[in-house]
Amino acid sequence: MRLCLKALREGVATELQDDTMHSCLGIAQAIERTGIVRGLTDHFTSAIDACDTIAMRCRCGPSWQRTPLYFYELDAPATAVRLHEYQLHTAVRLHEYQLQQLSAGELHAVVTKLKGANLSAGGRVIQVSNTDLAALAA
Repeated sequence: MRLCLKALREGVATELQDDTMHSCLGIAQAIERTGIVRGLTDHFTSAIDACDTIAMRCRCGPSWQRTPLYFYELDAPATAVRLHEYQLHTAVRLHEYQLQQLSAGELHAVVTKLKGANLSAGGRVIQVSNTDLAALAA
């Protein structure tokens, strides 16, 4: 997740890295719904909104276009991009905290349920390792 965040922040994220970030945030929301770790919904919702905004820029053309941050986005701390970066960074830290509170069985149950819901809605499920994401970042 941190590799994906880094790529998004640097404006070099691939579509797979964006999908991975969205998936991790979806898992975070699913954990929140279980009640095991509560009170983080707003943080994850705003992070998903930030991811959606960045992804919309990348999907403007017929295929995924990596989009660098503009000079004014890097320069002005009050811009929406800086806000998105903060929201995403916060969500990553909170999701890591969530994962520390769960047993392996609880996490497996949440992921299995989310995968089933995604497939039944016509989505796709792919398995990506940290090695795969690191190779994309290189």
